[in-house]
Amino acid sequence: MGGLDSSGSTGEIDFYPALDPNKTYWFSGKTVPCIKVPLDVFGDVTAADVRKDKIFTSSLGYRATGTMPDVTHTQPSISINAANGEVTASHTTTAGYTAAGTTSNILQLSVQGATTIMPSTQEQTAVAAGLYTKGAVKVAGDADLKAANIRNGVSIFNVTGTYTSDATADATHILKDKIAYSKGSKITGTMTNNGAWSCTGINAGSEYTIPAGYHNGSGKITTNSLSAQT
Repeated sequence: MGGLDSSGSTGEIDFYPALDPNKTYWFSGKTVPCIKVPLDVFGDVTAADVRKDKIFTSSLGYRATGTMPDVTHTQPSISINAANGEVTASHTTTAGYTAAGTTSNILQLSVQGATTIMPSTQEQTAVAAGLYTKGAVKVAGDADLKAANIRNGVSIFNVTGTYTSDATADATHILKDKIAYSKGSKITGTMTNNGAWSCTGINAGSEYTIPAGYHNGSGKITTNSLSAQT
């Protein structure tokens, strides 16, 4: 590069071409030709903007050495929020030059394999807090878990039983299409609902067969008067 003299007018420096940068020169400003060079052609870089030990031309056109430190990659730290299971990876990089590359870190979680929970009389823990499951965690079911198989009034896993051992009713004792349970079995009634059944015009000494079934108590049998029969 050429020699430099910053004693020129404001905003410019004197540039002396074709000089050996490893030698020291003194110029009177008269015998060596020079070129006025605007300061802004050298940019605004400073030593802190250039990697350490790298040579550059400063904003004043001087030979300078960079001071920016080289920064090595470091592993990120990993943390787990036990309250909500949130995983956070963080890394703080100091100022300086970092080469392209990838860094990683591993946090091994406590694990649990797949399992099936069999209901029992005791409470059981399917997955302990803080564990990561490697498979499905299931709760076994049973087709026999139904009301008809559970004693009346007893609740097992939110199923309330209807089974009774002392029931004597059958379908003929229950109104038609009404449903009941007897000894654990579902029964649909067949008894006819006669409602307020009534009969009139019966003479003394006559018989009339009352139909089987339910009567609501409002029905009547009305007979003819004796005077009408004599």
